[in-house]
Order: sequence, then C-alpha cells, then structure tokens
Amino acid sequence: EPATLNCKAEGRPVPTVEWYKDGERVETDRDNPRSHHERITIRSGKLMITNARKNDAGKYICVATNMVGERESETAELTVLERPTFVKRPSSVVLLADESVEFHCVVQGDPVPTVRWRKDDSDLPKGRYEILEDHTLIVRQVSSSDEGSYTQGPVNQTVSVDSTVNLGCQTAGTPPPTVHWKKDGMMVSPVDSRVSLTETGSLKIHYAKLGDSGFYTCVASSPSGEASWTAYLQVEEFGVAVQPSHPKDAALIPGAPSKPEVSNISRTSVVLSWKSSTNAPAVAFLIEAFSYTLGNRWVTVAEHVKAETFVL
Repeated sequence: EPATLNCKAEGRPVPTVEWYKDGERVETDRDNPRSHHERITIRSGKLMITNARKNDAGKYICVATNMVGERESETAELTVLERPTFVKRPSSVVLLADESVEFHCVVQGDPVPTVRWRKDDSDLPKGRYEILEDHTLIVRQVSSSDEGSYTQGPVNQTVSVDSTVNLGCQTAGTPPPTVHWKKDGMMVSPVDSRVSLTETGSLKIHYAKLGDSGFYTCVASSPSGEASWTAYLQVEEFGVAVQPSHPKDAALIPGAPSKPEVSNISRTSVVLSWKSSTNAPAVAFLIEAFSYTLGNRWVTVAEHVKAETFVL
C-alpha cells in the first residue's frame, strides 16, 4: 500500500526538502528516473512511497535547507506490515488407507501470522490429526473421509500360456481416481482385443502369451495427486508346478540320501547307487551333474527317479 510522510518547511529563500532514512539520504525518482527509486517521490516536501515494502520501514527525518541554514525535523518511524504469504504450500498426495501423511505449510508476515488448518471449510475433527509447532499437519490412519485416494495394487503372478490373467488395481477416492496401465514403462495398447480394463481399474488379459511377461504398473490419478504400484507377470510355456505344503511334523520330511557310489564305469555309461534316509522314505529323487561346458553350473540329468540306482 502507499505511504506518505508529511513535511512542511518555510523560509526565505524557500528551502529545499530532503529526506533521510536511518541516517542515509533517501534516493528518489529525481536522482535516477530509470531506477527502482521511481516508487519514491518528494512533492511539496511530502515523501510519497508507492507499494511500500518491508525494507522501507525505518526512522525518517525531514531536512530543510536554504542559503541561510539547515533544520531537521523530529524523527518519524514508518512501520510496514506484511499480509500473510505462503513460502511453502501443502502438496497434494494419494495414499493407501490407514497410512499417515504430513502436510507442510510455511508462512511469513508481520506481525507473525497464526496458522489454522481447515477441511472443507470446517475445523479439523480431533483424534487422528496433530499440528506441530512448525504448523505441519499430521493425519494418521487416513481414510476415504479424509478426501484422499487409496489403492490396492497388483501382485506378482506366474501363469501358463492361454490362461486368463487378472491384475488387480482397485481404487477409491473423492473424486474417483482414473486408472491407466503401463507395461515395462510403456502404455498398455488399447487396440489389443485380448486386453481390457475393468470398471474397478483391474487389467484383464485373455489367452496370455509368452510376450505378455513383464512389469505391469497401475497408475491411479486424481486432482489430489498420483500413486502407482508395480507387479511382475511371468507367463510360462507349461504352466506352474503346484508346490505341496510342507508337513507340519518335521519327522515326516525325508532326509538326504547317502553319498552316491559309482560302479560299472564304461566309455558310455556309469551306474550310480545310493541309500535312502532312514528318517522318512523319499517319493522320488532328482539327479544333477555339474557341467563345465554349459556355463559351469549344475544341470538336471534325471528327475522323478524312484529307484536307488540309475544308469547314466
């Protein structure tokens, strides 16, 4: 806002008037019309400041001078108040239900402004809300009533070729988030008739192919912000072997067999034999051999071997 300091001086000859702030002469538009001092002018002894700033505050004196002498006025103090302004505003976020969130708010002003948080033009309900000394708002265990969005993202899956895949991404919020999917960082093609997006936001793939394997990302967006979750889909040629549950009784778990013995060695074959553990009988055995020609690794040479001998 504008500020005006009055000073009326009389004398013969008519004195000129200058202003000093905190002991230093105030520069005006007369000193340099193109400088930033064009905000400050002196007319008929009045010091006029347009758009007063915080650094304009200080102690001012008016000095009247003519060829006879000089006279100073009493000191006048100019105080410039500042309306509250935001140095840092709260940022919108999207969260899962029952998570906690912090909203940061930094303000400045003179006098120091007070800060009060409101939600939908109403005061915050007590309980899950906490306001720290630096005005940070903490909301614990957020829910849909807090106007945030929460999402249940996809999980890793392994499926067989030609099966139907359902990658879940159920969303909710106010307003409801929009959902789109990415595969390996690229938008999922909307022209593939095998792929469809359900009303709940899940991605459904019919007749899965080996090429469908990859990282799938569900992206939920709303005016409050954006959240994403990623899962890996593995499509296998022959499906997935079902893993039996482990026996609850450790005594029922088969122990390791004895060290294999080698016999009947010939140029084309060798006989391996071993003894089963006395702890519990094994259903079948897997035979592996270390190969230097196949990348220095163990390779399977036989599986589902039910006897205690095997000819390689």
